Amino acid sequence: MKRSFVKFFVLYLGLLLTVPAAWAAESGGVAIDADGLFTESWFNPTTGDLSKDLQAAIGQGKTLAIFWEQPGCEYCQRMHEVNFKDEGTVKLIRDNFYVVMLNMRGDRLIKDFDGTEMTQADLSNAHRVTGTPVVEFRDQHAREVFRMPGYAENPLFIGVFDYVASRGYTEAPLAQWYKAKYLGKEASGG
Repeated sequence: MKRSFVKFFVLYLGLLLTVPAAWAAESGGVAIDADGLFTESWFNPTTGDLSKDLQAAIGQGKTLAIFWEQPGCEYCQRMHEVNFKDEGTVKLIRDNFYVVMLNMRGDRLIKDFDGTEMTQADLSNAHRVTGTPVVEFRDQHAREVFRMPGYAENPLFIGVFDYVASRGYTEAPLAQWYKAKYLGKEASGG
């Protein structure tokens, strides 16, 4: 009798701890994948080979955007709950970027652009990802053209994607480009 009560109590406690988390994710409208990462229906599943992901992006006329996240990342959650709820932001990203998400601490094997196979955790180290969220933007030659380290509120968040989509990185550093495009004469003192 005592054992069955303990089993019941453990099961009940487990349900109490998991149901609120599921309700919270559901009520916020944010999906969580099997690895515990927040995700969007319009994210593309990685092929497990970044060169193939890059070719898929090129095939669609888009820039590859690698989103690095990790389970329990509060700013990753905020990005999904705030930034990705803005229709203009999502439209800009979907129209111009082929998005794949990787787990900074993951153990799934992934091939890097040079064909080296390693876990996502090792790949994040190789790509100098030390926190999350991080977005790497890669051109058609797999060169990193820009990196957004950390969380940014809109309008800076959308500004970064606009900067990469319009190839602003070929014209000026982000701050200078952003001031000229979004702040106009106010930024130049005129």
